[in-house]
Amino acid sequence: GWVGLSGYSNAAAMPARLVRASSIRARGWLIEPLGRLAQLVFVVSGFYVGYALVLNLLDWFVLGNAGDQGSVFERIFNAASLGLESVPAIAHALALSLALLWSGVLTYYVVDRARQCVDYTTSLLAFHVIACWASFGLPAGLLWWCWVFMIGGGAGLVATILRQRKDLAPIAIVTAENGHNNMALP
Repeated sequence: GWVGLSGYSNAAAMPARLVRASSIRARGWLIEPLGRLAQLVFVVSGFYVGYALVLNLLDWFVLGNAGDQGSVFERIFNAASLGLESVPAIAHALALSLALLWSGVLTYYVVDRARQCVDYTTSLLAFHVIACWASFGLPAGLLWWCWVFMIGGGAGLVATILRQRKDLAPIAIVTAENGHNNMALP
């Protein structure tokens, strides 16, 4: 019969430790990258849903005219609509800020480790720049670039700080002597 890379002709003859090792390798090559991609898609979609929701709510509450400024898609991806020269442009800047900070909180709940939070927010910002570029051309305004990277960096910082607090929290240890939890010092 055919002998695989492990030297065994079938999986039943393979020792359990080799089966576990091959499943761990498959998990590292396939499952983990797909899980990380799903997490990134979740964070990006949460960002855009939050962005559209906040943008419409600010239009409705601040300006009193939801939908009069153009479609939400056009306003989200058109860098020219963000600025400080008019009330709708300021509302758009505020909506972008709140959406990026919301994505920082969302990243805190999705990401496993604090060091990955900056990676996720950087990927989110890169995706947003590419989406803006594909929709309406590369943003030319210095204000837009500064605003996006300043607030995006803030979102990464918020997610990292929240995640570090969770990562460095005391661990409860149950002792056999008294049967109750003792909090270990970090």
